[in-house]
Amino acid sequence: NGDNKNDVFNIAGFGINPNEYELLIFNRHGDLIEKITNLNEGWDGGGKSGVPQGTYTYRVSLRDVTNKKHRFTGSVTLIR
Repeated sequence: NGDNKNDVFNIAGFGINPNEYELLIFNRHGDLIEKITNLNEGWDGGGKSGVPQGTYTYRVSLRDVTNKKHRFTGSVTLIR
């Protein structure tokens, strides 16, 4: 909503290899709507053409500095 509070959904942590990072956002039908590979970027709910308010699934794949792969999944709710 532009109030500079929770305007972007992003992943933060220590020891993440920035060259081995991927954040995927899916709609309720399982369609991929956003792919982010830059650790410094996040999802602002815009998607390819803007998306409606609702709950979305995310999947994060990354490799840490010890070369171990990790995958996390969850949901994020977009409120406009």
